[in-house]
Amino acid sequence: MSTASLIYHLVHHSLRWPDWLERAQQRQALQQAIARVYPSFARQYPDWVDYFFDEYFLRQRAFPVLAGYLEFKALPTSFELARGWAEQFAWPNLEMKERHLALLMPVAADFLRRLDRELFH
Repeated sequence: MSTASLIYHLVHHSLRWPDWLERAQQRQALQQAIARVYPSFARQYPDWVDYFFDEYFLRQRAFPVLAGYLEFKALPTSFELARGWAEQFAWPNLEMKERHLALLMPVAADFLRRLDRELFH
């Protein structure tokens, strides 16, 4: 973030510097936790990694869902994570999408368990 955009962000969004810095540090810590749990997850679920439930998805597209860890109000669920994955694709029909969501839910739950352990233990 450039200095000018940082100043704009601080002024127009009423964030004090410590609040902004703390949020940036929390986001970075979450990104690092994702990076630490991903290798073992990828070894266990190579088919899902090949099917775009990969590190890019988790660190980019799924990050708004995973950011629930930063708010401590509503932690992300496996359904939310699986739904985020499914939204990447144009499904030919609803049945196929729902079938894939059902198959992915336990995998998404396992990823969230790993991330929970990394963040909280």
